[in-house]
Amino acid sequence: MRERHFDASEWEPSELEAELEGRLLMQPRASIRIAYFDTFDWRIHRRKAALTMESKALRNTLHWQAESEPGYSLPIDAPLRFADDLPQGFLRDRLVRIVGPRALLEMGGSRTERLTMQVVDDGGNRCAQLVLEDLVVLDERGRRSDTCRRLLTLRPSPHGMETVKQVLSLFRKQGLEEIPGFDHLTLVAAVRGRIPGDYSSKPRVSLRAKQRADRALRTILRQLLSTLEANVDGVVDDTDIEFLHDLRVATRRTRSALSQVKGVLPKDGAREFAAEFKWLGEVTGPLRDLDVFLYEMPGFQAELGGEDGSLAPLQSLLRRNRRNELRRVRRALRSKRFEALVMQWQAFLDDKPKKKYEGKQARRPIRALADIRILKAYHRMI
Repeated sequence: MRERHFDASEWEPSELEAELEGRLLMQPRASIRIAYFDTFDWRIHRRKAALTMESKALRNTLHWQAESEPGYSLPIDAPLRFADDLPQGFLRDRLVRIVGPRALLEMGGSRTERLTMQVVDDGGNRCAQLVLEDLVVLDERGRRSDTCRRLLTLRPSPHGMETVKQVLSLFRKQGLEEIPGFDHLTLVAAVRGRIPGDYSSKPRVSLRAKQRADRALRTILRQLLSTLEANVDGVVDDTDIEFLHDLRVATRRTRSALSQVKGVLPKDGAREFAAEFKWLGEVTGPLRDLDVFLYEMPGFQAELGGEDGSLAPLQSLLRRNRRNELRRVRRALRSKRFEALVMQWQAFLDDKPKKKYEGKQARRPIRALADIRILKAYHRMI
């Protein structure tokens, strides 16, 4: 039986305690700071899993929960940033496979007053766990926000179904309303302007076969621009290497669209912007190469047999070159040239040119143009 959540804003445990006559065992209340972790592109959430860190009395404990898996807890001392930073064991291996090189970011946080209760049967066997939480969601600076909730969570035991049914009946009698599909991460992330799953490096656009080619292409290019902009801060802050990767993929896809789907956008504007996106690709290329070399270095070392330090001089050189290239990329992304590119490209995509300035293919259905491109690519491949 699945975990269930209820709105307990007007509820007190004493209401249930009186009905269960000694079969509700309460643990001491605890005041906890909870941080909810995921990658920028929600790799943990997409696996229907959750990673939290609970801080209580100067002790930090990671908690891992995933569908069809038992929960797992791990005390930690050092700040959490990458899966590789964790000690060898189940959680490190599990996270490395899921998140790869991505940083684990705090996507939300809360201050929580928690009361844990055990429901037992007449023989003292545990039938269910109840968790009452008074939580205040924290903003990006760790300050209290205006979002507060009082929640009751029911976690049934597979061996106490009759008692669980009795508890659910009492909940209905006491006016507790279930919150279908409730997710703590959704609640806390909203305060920081995020929605789980709101970012993906892959374009997510809805096109119609008969849609005008220029309108369809502008829709795709706007999505790519949003992806590019979403990754700028992560590149500048050097949060993890995938921010630069996603920025470069969006740049490359933009350049491909401008070069492969010709005659759709006004010719002069497309040529000018193609040159600027080429500059962006060139200025970020060396840093990406160095990121890949350094990320693969442990594998290269393993092929040489152990950690004998034979690649240490090369690794040191690559790190020094990377610091130089990172400074170069930061200057580029903070430059007037990049700022002008983003602003003017956005304006170009939002502009509706007069008919005489439209590309020759602008009014053709996008399906017809796509068919031609696919057929040409097929013949070239053959």
